[in-house]
Order: sequence, then C-alpha cells, then structure tokens
Amino acid sequence: MARLSPLTDRAPDFDIYVVIDNRALERACFVQCLQQRCEGSTIVDYETLADWRDDIGSSDARQVILSNLGSRSLADEKVRADLQNLVAEAKDVPVVVLGACEDIEASISALECGAAGYISPCVRFVDIVEATRLAVGGGIFLPRAALMALRKAPPEPVEGRVTVLDQFTDRQLAVANALRCGAANKMIAYQLQLRESTVKVHIRNIFQKLKATNRTEAAFLLNQMTGWPEAAESAP
Repeated sequence: MARLSPLTDRAPDFDIYVVIDNRALERACFVQCLQQRCEGSTIVDYETLADWRDDIGSSDARQVILSNLGSRSLADEKVRADLQNLVAEAKDVPVVVLGACEDIEASISALECGAAGYISPCVRFVDIVEATRLAVGGGIFLPRAALMALRKAPPEPVEGRVTVLDQFTDRQLAVANALRCGAANKMIAYQLQLRESTVKVHIRNIFQKLKATNRTEAAFLLNQMTGWPEAAESAP
C-alpha cells in the first residue's frame, strides 16, 4: 500500500515523487529521507510500476518516477529490458534511475533505455532532488568522480584498425611514426635517409592500410591506436 505524505507549502518542482523499489525496508528509508527534501510535494512509494498504475497512474499531476535498482546492474540484459518496459509503461511520466554503479557506462545505459537520467550512489542525498530536476529538465547529471574517471580513461582502440600496425614493415613503421608527429616528406626523407619519392610510396601504402584519405586523418588514426611500438621511434 502506498503512503501519501503531504509536505509544506513551498512551490514544488513536481506534485508527486513516485518511488519504485521492490525492497520494502530500503524503500521506506528512502521515502522518509525524501520527505525532508521535497517540500510542497507528495511522496508515494510502490513495489512495482503496476501498483502505481493501478493506484494513481498517469494523472494530471506533475509526476516523476524514481526507480531504485538497488544492487542490480544495467550491464545485465534483463535489468535493461525491465527498465525499458518501465519507461514504456510510464509513458509521459519521466523516469530517473537510482543505481549502485558510479561509472559513466551505467549513465549511458540508463539513457539508452529511455530514462530521463541516472543518479549514482556517490551523490549526496541532499543533492538527489536537484539532480532529478536537472535530469527531467533535459540535462545530464554527471558526478565529479565519473567525469574525472572519464578524463583519465585511455582512448578506446579504433575498431578494426588496431591490428593494422602488425601489417607494417619496419620502414613503414618509422615513416608512420614521423607522419603521426606531423613531419613533412622532406624531413622524413632526411631523418630516415631515404629518397623523397620513396617516402611518398611508403605514405601511400600507409594510407591504404589505414583506409585514410589524407595526412591529417592518417595521423589521427595512428595516434588513436594503443600499443604504439616504441621501436618505431628509433627505427633506422
């Protein structure tokens, strides 16, 4: 049974905050804390979305659904499918996911499932209402920890091209290394003691193997590849 909790008179962002969580104790604790932050709103809680639909459903009131995943992960296909179904059944009522994972992939998965936003466990409870308002307003709430982790993360390999380096000869590796550093043909020829015409042939072959159309694209692709061989810098 849902508990209705009218709060103070301050103008609310939502008339009703709907908490969906199949864990009774955790749901009760969350609602109690939420009541202290959502002034002027009504807090209702349900075990399932079906309970919400049978009770008040998509009324004319301004509602937001907070779906608490608990320890479940959006890396699980069933959890993602359940969230997609919940979003579809909620229709015009926005759904914000409360998750147990802090990485950026969880946020992206929630958005891909149609949720308005994702709130990670590192968010302080006092900030949950602001994060919810931001998400429903079209913004993306990204915790500082997730943002810093994203900045430090190594670039993802370019699919299908990481093994291209294995197809290069030692001389092509040396030319490619100079190319990715922006060296002109004359400079490459001087550094590697090659004819400029030979350098051009190597660069043309490098373009073909990378499926690049110009020097800028080739340099970009080479710099995106992980595990660049250190030997290339000292190749004769």
